[in-house]
Amino acid sequence: MPLIQGDYKDFRSKIQPGDVIAFSGENHFSNIVKWATRSAVSHVGIVFETKVSFDQNSMPGKIVDIMEATTMQRNPETGACTTGVQRNRMSSKVKYYDGEIWWLPLSDAARSKLDFRKMANFLMHSEGKEYDSPPEVIRAAIDTLDDSHSFKCWTYNDEDFSAFFCSELVAAALEAAGVIEDINASEVTPTDLCRFDIFTDDYYQLKGSEKELSNFNIINPNGFGQS
Repeated sequence: MPLIQGDYKDFRSKIQPGDVIAFSGENHFSNIVKWATRSAVSHVGIVFETKVSFDQNSMPGKIVDIMEATTMQRNPETGACTTGVQRNRMSSKVKYYDGEIWWLPLSDAARSKLDFRKMANFLMHSEGKEYDSPPEVIRAAIDTLDDSHSFKCWTYNDEDFSAFFCSELVAAALEAAGVIEDINASEVTPTDLCRFDIFTDDYYQLKGSEKELSNFNIINPNGFGQS
């Protein structure tokens, strides 16, 4: 499962809707997520749309948009602060993100199951929903006590799409698209998602010092998180 490093512009033409983008941030909340999940990954988004640009002011090329659920985020180009489920330009994320970024392409087998219309419909209806509370994210990370009657109420998330944290949104979108079956998306952490065996063997680091993802692409996700 080799890690390949390179510039975003070199791989942009190959990125497709449904692919996953993983991030490792350096802010306080990102560090809490990485500590709770014992992983390098603190955030994930899903490729929502790709199209060709013929902007006269720039060279023709592919435009990639991702959908993500984020905490308060300041747009470095406009200064506007946004939170919740939103669409963002991948080139802007690569340019301004403080941390590592990886592109995880779906495998041929996973892509053959993907119903783009259902995925797009789910994401468009989710856009604008609020970011889920931080305790939801931390509870998703604490799986060892989920089978305990005494502690389950504190560590287990019932599936709820009234608001989203990042990996919950991506997992739910992939389930809606038919790539993953019968999961509890509210129990999926960013590192869980990267471990699902729905990706190609090769994955790509687009920014940051070289860092491999532990246990990448090894877990069958079907039924994940169900009580």
